[in-house]
This record gives sequence, structure tokens and C-alpha cells, in this order.
Amino acid sequence: MVKASLNAGDMISYRHVVEAVRSGGTRTGNGISGYSISQGNWNWLISAVNDCWDNGVDIGFVMIDCNTGMSVSAYPDSEYFGASTIKALWVTYLFQEYLERGWLSWDDIGGLAYDTIVWSDNDAYRALRASYGSEDGFATWLDEPGVRYLELWDSYTPRQLIAAWTHMLEYSESGGSYVSTWKSLFDHSDHSAINEALGGYRNVYSKPGWMEWGTWSGPITNDAALVDDCNGRKYLLAIMSSADPESQRYLIRNVAQALDAIHMEMPYSR
Repeated sequence: MVKASLNAGDMISYRHVVEAVRSGGTRTGNGISGYSISQGNWNWLISAVNDCWDNGVDIGFVMIDCNTGMSVSAYPDSEYFGASTIKALWVTYLFQEYLERGWLSWDDIGGLAYDTIVWSDNDAYRALRASYGSEDGFATWLDEPGVRYLELWDSYTPRQLIAAWTHMLEYSESGGSYVSTWKSLFDHSDHSAINEALGGYRNVYSKPGWMEWGTWSGPITNDAALVDDCNGRKYLLAIMSSADPESQRYLIRNVAQALDAIHMEMPYSR
């Protein structure tokens, strides 16, 4: 049910990571010769996933190392209502395609972007999407890593979410004029289980999405992040689940911690 996989190519760039996400890996098991997930960390991850199931929570996730392309996933193609994780995509699209090109200024969108990412304000997000950027441009931006066009609110899979987050990886390493501003928004997004789990000892840039109950779905706790281990290695992580965002968010934190421990023992290169 949980597997480790390695893509065929050397995953040493943004574009290679995109291809790893799109193809889903070509080998299963513990990946490469000379490496296997330690029994302790494997048991930790299995226990964390089983705890979700024991508490009636469905979960799917993908973690992919940004250097090697090695990944660990469970149910990466199960579809969930994305909730507010969509907000990270629109805001980063505006940063990459509009702010960096000088087509918008920070004064135009700064307050709305802050409220959208940090506080997950729905009205701010609607205002950004209605007034800044274009739906056609967003569709093109999403298509680059192989993600279909996403509506204002939409459902998608952990694999699709992490594929979209390869844009965040690319942007964070671009040297753009607004990268530090982008990081200052995403490093303390409210209700982020990944940041709660890892933020004390990792640089975490994340955006969760959650709801206790709603028109589209039952309880939702989703999160996606670019995690920098502070030792020169980064990974992308997307977790989607039916956990209650208040009483069961700890289950998602436990999964994130287990995956982080696995990442730390992965080889630095293929």
C-alpha cells in the first residue's frame, strides 16, 4: 500500500522532477541498489498510515526528493476535493507570470496575496482570481507540469497537486525579485500540518486546505509543501485526506514526520 519508487532518469533539475511526477516512476520496492528504507522508519510510516485508517481517515500522499527524484507514495491517484490548496497555485502563478514580468506590482496584490496564503481568506482569493491574471494563462501554466485546468474550486489527486508544486520549486530557485516575498507568505500558512510537524527544524513553504464539512465534501485536511532540510536538500510533499482539520490534524502531522525521516536517509544522488 505504501511504496518507494525511483524514476529512470537522474532527477537533478526542476524539469526532471516534473517528468518524475508525470510518469509516476518506473521501479517499485525500495528504489535503488544499495538503498532501502530502514525498518524503523518503514514501520513508523506504516503505523502513521494505519492510524489514519483506524480513525476512519482516507489518505493519499506523494513525497519526492528534488535532487534524485526518489519518491514515496500511497494512493497518489485518489481524488480529493482540493479545498484551499488551490490558492497556492493561483498566487504562485501571479508571482511567476505577473510580478516578475512587471505586469503587476506588489502594491496591487500584496494585501490580497497575504490574506489568501497566510489566513486562507476565501474572499481575498476570489478577488485575486477575478481581477488579476487570466484563466487561459493559468491553464497554460498548469499544463507545463502536466496538470489539467483547475476551476476556482476543484478536485484533484496528490500526484496532480505535487506536479503543480514543481512550479513552486522552480520559482523558489529562480533568483526572482519577489522570491523572498513569496517565501515570507508560505512559511507560516495557518493550519499547515506539514509546517506544524516540521517547521521547528526545516524550512517549510506550504499551503493547506481544510474544511470541517461543506457543499462539496465531508471533512478535508490537505497540505502541500516545499521542504528544505537546511542541509542543501529539498523535497516536495503533498498529502490529501478526509481528516477533520481540528481533531484529526495530528494524524497528518505524524505522516509528515515519518516521511521526513525517510527523506533524511535517502541517498543524496542516484
